[in-house]
Amino acid sequence: MKLKHALFPYRLNLFPHFTRKITASFPILTKIFLILCLLLFSLFNLLQDKIFAPDMEKKLRRQILLWPYQESVHRNLANYYLFFNAQAAKNEYLLAQDLYFFSLSASNHPNLLGMQSSPWQSWLEIENQRQRLESQLYKWQVVLAGFPDFQYAKLQLANLYYQLGDKDKALEILTTLCEENPHRSDYLNLLQQLN
Repeated sequence: MKLKHALFPYRLNLFPHFTRKITASFPILTKIFLILCLLLFSLFNLLQDKIFAPDMEKKLRRQILLWPYQESVHRNLANYYLFFNAQAAKNEYLLAQDLYFFSLSASNHPNLLGMQSSPWQSWLEIENQRQRLESQLYKWQVVLAGFPDFQYAKLQLANLYYQLGDKDKALEILTTLCEENPHRSDYLNLLQQLN
């Protein structure tokens, strides 16, 4: 002990004592506020997927990252892309087709009950359906050009635009139909369903 005091004779002078400016106790409202902030922060971190739900495309892409060799995941993303990006939908159907043939060759049971059509066959059916709808759209446009007051032709055009994914054009046609015939409740009901 004497050696320590002999070596550090100026210990008190090296570390002066400062008076505290912050009190040790917090007011009760401050404590409650800090606890609530901590709880809210932890709840947001735990439930962020539920609160800030990711859009469908991100969810489908995440599934592809989890199961990249599963044909059904690529088919789901292709079905999502149908109305937004036809080229991306076609590419996803091609990927699903390759994985479909790979899964068929890997399986030992070629005669499965309830087997669905191949993804490329599904894509071709979708393209054929789109072409049929576009040809019907052209026919009804010709009819409407010849008979501009034919309301059934306008209704068919709205239906075909909606099936082709052009909801704005379908809403525009239905709005004009409702303005021309405000007493028709079926037109109003269709307009409300599209909104």
